[in-house]
Amino acid sequence: MTAHRIWRWTAALALALPHGAWAQPADLPIPAARTLQFPDGIHVARIDGRAYYVDAKGRLLYGMDMRILLRAGPDPALYCQGDCAKAWEPVLAGKDAKPNIAFPHGYEGRSLPQAVPAGFYSQPQDAPDWTIIAGPQGPQWVYKGWHMVFVRRGDARSTRYEGADGKIWNTLKFIAPPPQPVAPPDVRPIVIDGDYVLADAKGRVLFTGDCGKDCAGWRPYRAGMAAAAIGPWRVAAGGDVAQWTYQGRPVFIADADTPEAIPPHARTMKP
Repeated sequence: MTAHRIWRWTAALALALPHGAWAQPADLPIPAARTLQFPDGIHVARIDGRAYYVDAKGRLLYGMDMRILLRAGPDPALYCQGDCAKAWEPVLAGKDAKPNIAFPHGYEGRSLPQAVPAGFYSQPQDAPDWTIIAGPQGPQWVYKGWHMVFVRRGDARSTRYEGADGKIWNTLKFIAPPPQPVAPPDVRPIVIDGDYVLADAKGRVLFTGDCGKDCAGWRPYRAGMAAAAIGPWRVAAGGDVAQWTYQGRPVFIADADTPEAIPPHARTMKP
């Protein structure tokens, strides 16, 4: 594998993306990337304003989710033959490539991270980004341990097959590795619609802004009794509660059940 240049917009993922545009089937999400190194010929491109993996010809990569196919036969890696192979073209790793995973036996080969357990990938985030399996047409790329990589024949840039055939097929969306922000201990980055935002320990999104005369829903993000300044974060000295500020601006959490729901005119905080 060789490192490919990632466009500047991917480094911080600071662009506002359409809400809901990155939805993976809720029960089978593809987690964020672990590395910015991709197989030769694979890179990241924007399609309709979103980041996806594509091949050297710019064709959108899809993953065939082998978890869905575990009951279809003894080896889900061999599923896409016949009519399936007429519609989907495998992204091969090269005739000299050596498979380093197999199902249901798990990892094979010693080049993979030792921290990753053998056997099925019960948690996809435990798997390396890119591995190789023996597919029907030769050694084939697999993303996140379960998603055999294909392109759609004759419709190579379309996202219309998202979730097709009972969620077998999913577009391979690119989400950069999680950033490591300098922030209070319970602040963490989470992904919403393919974009990293800052949230508290309960997953409630942090935001700043000026609520004007209507401050309903603007709940101060409280600092603990022994909270100390860290980086650009400070604890406001006045007010009814000890409140975190960021670069001099007060920080709030939404007074709502859903983490995406922030008040109008508020600005979501980014890592």
